[in-house]
Amino acid sequence: MPLDGGEFEALFRAHQAVVYAWIARMVRDRTAAEDLTVETFWRVWKHRSTYDSSRPFAPWVRRIATRVALDHLRHAPRLVELTVAPSAVDAPYAEQRQLQARLETALHSLPAKFQAVAVLSLIEEEPVEQIAQALDIPVATVKTRRARALQLLRRKLESMGVKP
Repeated sequence: MPLDGGEFEALFRAHQAVVYAWIARMVRDRTAAEDLTVETFWRVWKHRSTYDSSRPFAPWVRRIATRVALDHLRHAPRLVELTVAPSAVDAPYAEQRQLQARLETALHSLPAKFQAVAVLSLIEEEPVEQIAQALDIPVATVKTRRARALQLLRRKLESMGVKP
């Protein structure tokens, strides 16, 4: 049974914050997450005829949100490395900011499928089962992509002069 306007509005109100939080954790950009949340619910509305109301809505919308976020990650411009010149006054803080910038650069340089798993698994510490369900891939694939992402991150950080 497809969603009607009233049901859609109720589902939107009930799930909007959770979808936004999920996307924000994946893309690490609040402004983009807002736009992608709107895109997610646009896709829900557009494909409402394919929704099976006998099944839970949350996993279905999470899969859509994940696909929207992955599409964004695949097509978003890669960040360039930021360099922060340490000052004599706050050298430890400046070094920490520089290290953080390098880590973000390395993370954003990963292919989207590895980046999504790395963010959700390593940074957000989501359970592999939940990541697998959201990405619609087997748990073993999540573990493999996490290991590959770590390997790629180590290489990238070493090339930037950071000892992981």
